Amino acid sequence: MANWAAGIYNTLKEAETAIGAIADSKEIHATAFKEGALQKVLIAQGSPYPSVTDIWDKDISAYTGAKAGTYLKTLYDDWLNGGRLDLILDLIAADTIYIADGALPADPTANSLARFIASGGTALGRSLPASTSLVDLLGNYTGPYNGAAQDDNVKASLDLAHTDLDNILLDTQLKFAVSGSKTFTTGLEKFLNIDSGTDGAEIVSITVKGVVGADWTVEVYIPTDDAVAAPAAGDKRAEEAYVNTDTEAGQLSGIGAIRYNMFLDITNDSAGSDNIDEVIIAYRSRGTVTATWEA
Repeated sequence: MANWAAGIYNTLKEAETAIGAIADSKEIHATAFKEGALQKVLIAQGSPYPSVTDIWDKDISAYTGAKAGTYLKTLYDDWLNGGRLDLILDLIAADTIYIADGALPADPTANSLARFIASGGTALGRSLPASTSLVDLLGNYTGPYNGAAQDDNVKASLDLAHTDLDNILLDTQLKFAVSGSKTFTTGLEKFLNIDSGTDGAEIVSITVKGVVGADWTVEVYIPTDDAVAAPAAGDKRAEEAYVNTDTEAGQLSGIGAIRYNMFLDITNDSAGSDNIDEVIIAYRSRGTVTATWEA
């Protein structure tokens, strides 16, 4: 009976010691712990069971290791000592500060947002003036982003400006219309119809090739109505006479604008047949001017 009671007593004492160690009411003795005991795991004396202190004090420099304690220790060290996590946060801060509160570098990194917005290669371009946005500089466009009207957006306006410029070039570009040759017998009168359709044209000059050395009369008719098919007395604007002794002839300048068409009425005043080799009309028009001899 005594042995049985002593066994119970000893078991209870061990339980008291273990519970007390956990609850901090009992000191854990610095003696060899039994294999597998809680003390052996938490405060082990030597391999293969490092203590908690051993784990946290382990000197490591990378996120490697087979044990969770190694990883946590490195993570902890990096956080406190300005290590990897801190560097990542610093990089994020360094980038985001440019958005509202930091100066962009003079030569931003290629393909970065800063490079697309303000880079000049070796120095930044001009910044926006005070109290000014891009809309203030470009103008207030009230239409839709994909609109086509003049006030829709910058691109639409530039496209329309490009169209206007093309029209201006068409109106101001110097063009040429050239007639074929025409044989005139003595006293023959024929007209050349110079027609701009309904586009109108500015006639810069008319060169009549073949009049030098012969006798000719050249009359200019400019109708004010559309589809006039032949010269009319009321449309006569000018007359030039050439004789065979002239050393220069056949250049008509300063005719100006025609609304529809005009005529050169040419008469051979020589004693024999002569040719008009060609008539060259220099003009400006959005359309095309044609030169056709009377049949």
